[in-house]
Amino acid sequence: MKVRLVKEGRFRVYAACGARGDCELLEFLNGLEGKLAIDGIRLLALIKHVANEGPLHNERMPRRLSKEIFELKAGLLRAPFFFDEGRIVICTHVMTKPKKRELKIEVDRAERIRKEYFESKSDGSLIYLKE
Repeated sequence: MKVRLVKEGRFRVYAACGARGDCELLEFLNGLEGKLAIDGIRLLALIKHVANEGPLHNERMPRRLSKEIFELKAGLLRAPFFFDEGRIVICTHVMTKPKKRELKIEVDRAERIRKEYFESKSDGSLIYLKE
């Protein structure tokens, strides 16, 4: 598995990548237009905040989606993420606000990526890519 560095500060925020190093999170955000582009800018600002200050701690952010999966929210955009030791945050993917029945599918996807990340880390095949 490959992960790409998105922002670095007190925390390092990575995005999960495909086998060729393509990063869905960054590609999705770069391709946004209109109101969603504004939400994309807000989501990147949240990611920058997480890198510099750590995850927000209030009643709305980060929202826990499952035992190990949380989400950052900016308008209609959602970025599921999980933590690793050493102040590392891994964003799994990005999505528009899902309907209730779609949320489980997105959480399952994030949990599969988390599982793949830790398996790759334990067997030494995890590759960290720079911005």
